[in-house]
Amino acid sequence: MTTGWERKPLREVCEFQRGLTYAKRDEVEVSENVVLRATNVDLKSSSLDLTELRYISDTINVPASKRTKKDSLLICTASGSKSHVGKVALVDKDYGYAFGGFMGQLTAMSGLLPKFMFYLLTSAEYKDFIAGLADGTNINNLKWSQLQEFEVCLPPLEEQKRIVAILDAAFAGLDAAQANTEQVATDGEDLFQEGLERVLSSSKHEWAESQLGSVTTKIGSGATPRGGEKAYKTSGTSLIRSLNVHDRGFQQKRLAFIDASQASMLSNVEVHEGDVLLNITGASVARCCIVDENILPARVNQHVSIIRPISDALDPEFLHYLLTSRTCKSRLLGIGEGAGSTRQAITKAQIQGFTIRYPASLRDQRRIVQEINALRSHTQQLGRIVDRKLASITNLRQSLLHQAFSGQL
Repeated sequence: MTTGWERKPLREVCEFQRGLTYAKRDEVEVSENVVLRATNVDLKSSSLDLTELRYISDTINVPASKRTKKDSLLICTASGSKSHVGKVALVDKDYGYAFGGFMGQLTAMSGLLPKFMFYLLTSAEYKDFIAGLADGTNINNLKWSQLQEFEVCLPPLEEQKRIVAILDAAFAGLDAAQANTEQVATDGEDLFQEGLERVLSSSKHEWAESQLGSVTTKIGSGATPRGGEKAYKTSGTSLIRSLNVHDRGFQQKRLAFIDASQASMLSNVEVHEGDVLLNITGASVARCCIVDENILPARVNQHVSIIRPISDALDPEFLHYLLTSRTCKSRLLGIGEGAGSTRQAITKAQIQGFTIRYPASLRDQRRIVQEINALRSHTQQLGRIVDRKLASITNLRQSLLHQAFSGQL
């Protein structure tokens, strides 16, 4: 260890306060009592995201100890996703917001700079420590009795200030590089969408117009087996959920499985090769892709609809490109938000009645698909370059943090 540095457990350098527990009935549409939740801590940037706030009744007395303090850290102590457990954000202002029961607040004691603590708790060493602690089934929990044992290498205050200044400057540059790189990805997607819209509005072909119900043999969603996630198996028939359906790409990560008995109860939503999948509820509503044939046999749950085109009328690849175009996407997103709906949702009847414009000839549809595939290939190549650049930036961040906390800066 570097001369003058000390190694101490977290409990000796900061204080921990568990968040406020309240009942669902205490929530109101708006009030003076703002409650921050785990979703208000952005996993990617380790910063506060205040775009969606939750409120509780003003009649509830929130102790000062359960309100945010400037220069403290909010930490997620429980989540349905293990990757979110332990994520932190620096409180940059005197918001005075309450923080919920799945959260905690860490306050640095004298001898520890809050920003130095923040950098410590975004390091790879900390994340590795958390990964070994997170437990639980439906909710992954992080206990203070465990977290307090995380050991930190603590230099004198003046050295902490010097290190923080170096990291602040370096990370500002990396933030700018990351923003520029992400903009390249956005620009690439914009160019693809412009090309997609241009191809889909070409005057070279004879176009027809129909409701989806007239050019499909199947439109329908399924259900979740009784018992929810506890009923899932380690293998068997795939159960496709909304998290697997992404625009122009099926994601096998966290694919669920059900047994033969469960699958037989969902036989009416058996997925076939070439089926188009559309998310019909929640935040991912209107995401669309073609099923990955490698995961068959499969069923869909209640959040995903099968759309099976008539084989001699509509090409599945053409349909899925059409439904992911900005024009159709905008129309689909508008469907569930109408008629006073309290949540985004698209019904079977709405899908059946959804009007599409398409080339009357299958040959022309497939020619368009070839053009779009070529456009997509260029976009994917750009995406791979962007991913490599972003990975390099992430690795450089962690390298700087490792150097900082091992006395090498």
